[in-house]
Amino acid sequence: MRSYLTRLLIVIQFVIIIFGLLQNENRAFLKQLFLRSDAVLFNGSLYRLYLHQQKPRDSMLVASHAVDDYSWLGAEPFLVIAHGLGPKLYGGDNTIKTLVKGRERGFRVYEVDISLTADNVLVCYHGGDETEINAMRYADYLAVCRSKGQDPCRFDDIVSYARKNPAVSFVLDVKNRFYDAYGMIRNAVGDQNLGKSFIPQVYDFEQLPFIRKDGLFAGEIFTSYRSALTNRQIFDYSKKYDVKVITLTLQRFVEQKGDFPRDLVILTHPVNDPFIAADVKKLGARGIYTSYITHRSIPELFTSALFFTPLKQV
Repeated sequence: MRSYLTRLLIVIQFVIIIFGLLQNENRAFLKQLFLRSDAVLFNGSLYRLYLHQQKPRDSMLVASHAVDDYSWLGAEPFLVIAHGLGPKLYGGDNTIKTLVKGRERGFRVYEVDISLTADNVLVCYHGGDETEINAMRYADYLAVCRSKGQDPCRFDDIVSYARKNPAVSFVLDVKNRFYDAYGMIRNAVGDQNLGKSFIPQVYDFEQLPFIRKDGLFAGEIFTSYRSALTNRQIFDYSKKYDVKVITLTLQRFVEQKGDFPRDLVILTHPVNDPFIAADVKKLGARGIYTSYITHRSIPELFTSALFFTPLKQV
């Protein structure tokens, strides 16, 4: 009888969630309720089914890392990664002007969005959903740049910049056609030493063998924003497959309440409020993705003398 009532209550809860999702004002709250309930009750199975994602195969073979693959983390206790190449009010998202301004402000690691156009040009572009990006031609991308009054940026421009500035590293957020894009990225980078300036973000552990097959790139990041895995599953698989750095969305980070494995580096994003940055640092974040926060703009963030107010749920 108790088992029957438990199942009935679970069904009722999900019916309420589904009904609530039909109301626009309830969707954000109920989506998070659904994700938390699914994680607790079904270990994330329902969300994985919805996104057509599977758990990594136990038989998956993944090459181990070289000693220096994670040297890009550096020695500083709190790492700031320039989101979309940095201070976007200066030159727009993902432009070389923004990158140059970011260097002036003290960034050394930059996240850049990479999209592959329908006519096979790698561009620095976030765009909309994957279907929209897949249909975009290079001429369409140039038209978007003109409409925004910003300079176009191709991945070749990033490679040229990295070649001239070996102290800089780039986190690659590939938005579409992952395997095709990385095939072209490999060809553009080519040089083994230059490859260590590029940090792949993976969204599925199944992508690791392809990324690591020739040891070209630096140690990768598993990023959670597309994943249906629970935080705990991400931590466990990261250890199993020797991924040392995880980026959690701010929502996931807050829900974890500082309960992070000591042998993994945890980053979160996006954070442009220095008070939130101080809070996540106190909770155990090793770094953030941000457009503006650096040791030059907010020096007090990079000292140990920080006051702390607990983060609220976001």
